[in-house]
Amino acid sequence: MKISWIKKESSDSLILFFGGFASGENLLENFDFGENDVLMFSDYSDFCADIPNEIFEYSKVSVVAWSFGVWVADFLESRLPKADVRIALCGSTSPVDDNFGIPLQIFSGTLQNFSEPVYEKFLLRVFGAANFKTCKEMFSKRSCVDLKKELQNLACAFKTFKANPENWTRAIAAKNDKIFPLSNMKNTWGEKLEIVSGEHFPLSLFNSGIEKLFADAQEVGRSFEKSFARYEKTALVQKRIASRLAQLTLKRINPSEVKRVLEIGAGTGFLTEILASEIKNARWFLNDLSERSFDYVRGIFETPPTFIAGDAQIQELPQDIDLIVSSSCFQWFESLGDFIEKLARSSSKDSIMAFSTFLPDNFREIRALTGKGLNYVGIVGIEAMLKRAGFELLCAEAETVKLEFEKPIDVLKHLRDTGVTGTFSEFWTPSKMKIFSRQYLDFFPSEKGVVLTYRPAYFISKFIGKKEG
Repeated sequence: MKISWIKKESSDSLILFFGGFASGENLLENFDFGENDVLMFSDYSDFCADIPNEIFEYSKVSVVAWSFGVWVADFLESRLPKADVRIALCGSTSPVDDNFGIPLQIFSGTLQNFSEPVYEKFLLRVFGAANFKTCKEMFSKRSCVDLKKELQNLACAFKTFKANPENWTRAIAAKNDKIFPLSNMKNTWGEKLEIVSGEHFPLSLFNSGIEKLFADAQEVGRSFEKSFARYEKTALVQKRIASRLAQLTLKRINPSEVKRVLEIGAGTGFLTEILASEIKNARWFLNDLSERSFDYVRGIFETPPTFIAGDAQIQELPQDIDLIVSSSCFQWFESLGDFIEKLARSSSKDSIMAFSTFLPDNFREIRALTGKGLNYVGIVGIEAMLKRAGFELLCAEAETVKLEFEKPIDVLKHLRDTGVTGTFSEFWTPSKMKIFSRQYLDFFPSEKGVVLTYRPAYFISKFIGKKEG
């Protein structure tokens, strides 16, 4: 058995990840594990490896087990620290069983005839045809002799120990699993089973971040708080943007005359805190996609503001607003023009709307290397939207901010920590990561390593109403 640290950054939380047959460290190399350290178990040719004593020092331990790893995690449970959460992914506590696991005939045939073509066919069934070519490198490149030895050892071990479904907090199966029949997974897990889209290796779950698997309401709350703390430390550009936007806004208003303020995308309160310190007698309406952000910003106010949770594009917004503000949020809206029209309907005559967003050259390095990103609107386009909605543009200002990072992967971590990975969606296999890193270093070098470009823009406008005709 092989035990490998995938991530070790002195966290107080640890994930013990049990891989399936033939899996190794490559399987997890480019996935996001949030704030957790990660220790992986793989290569079950034997079960003799020494388990590091330091795993007993963590304040929180979680188990995530995939495929045959579900059985292995139960088999080794007595040698491990007690886990707060145990999640079974596409695996069974009865791994070889006609009713609860892989049918015996299929498993025996695979073991008896194991060869390179059989292994290729197995990987095809694990990932599905669409993902096979890009994902197969995530699996072991050990010889067929070694892999067959692992499979034989597992086959013998399965007969010696019966795992217990009751030991698991959650069980997840994939709708298109070609390894473990979905009917058998239902038999194993009963009402505990959750079904997700995908193949035996559920890429969507891994791509969205393993931390999201620990998702009861309380856990989500803790995860959110962790992400906000991370955002506070890393979102230096966003802080700078909020500060500049506040500066431009305060030049255009008399704080004592502002009675009703609406902020779209309050987030952690970078902009809120600056403006609220000057606009003290207004009634505040704060919107954010997640209602948990309000726990973070409500402490800014002596008089509690009104919170509007959810997508501002579809939420009912307050009327007769004197000041509308938003920092680093408008780029997310599918139809910015329609949303500005909606904000116009909430505006009082001569009200001010101040917002920052990003221009088309934002994250140009990421777009150049991946071909993916948001469809940013330029200054001329935004000015036209404002005019069409009845706003008079008072100020339009843009700047370029360049951040330097030691390595390309640090850029991706920065995007993750600042919540902007939605600008592109990419499945990072080891080969893709190598190509991405090499090209990033070649085309976008800096003195410290590589550069990432931000292109924020600031708009201050006054609502004068639509012209007749």
